[in-house]
Amino acid sequence: LLFGGVAGMCSEAVCFPMEVLRRRMQLSGGRLSLTGLVSTIVKDGGLRALYTGFVPSVLQVIPNAALGYFTYERALWLIRHHGGGEGGAP
Repeated sequence: LLFGGVAGMCSEAVCFPMEVLRRRMQLSGGRLSLTGLVSTIVKDGGLRALYTGFVPSVLQVIPNAALGYFTYERALWLIRHHGGGEGGAP
């Protein structure tokens, strides 16, 4: 569970600025170019502005990713140890 949560948090940290840019671009109606939008955001709020709303987003992603990885690993274990009968998974 821990590693799934950490993986989700890392993924969110990398992708979150792109989500902020996407949302701002949608709100602007496409009037600004990507570089213009980045420069406006950074000029107005610094690099920190690219992570506005990050904490609530991470609080949502951590349990979701942790449970997703846990479920995957548990299902894989069950298939390997109890699945298939004859000719089943090794």
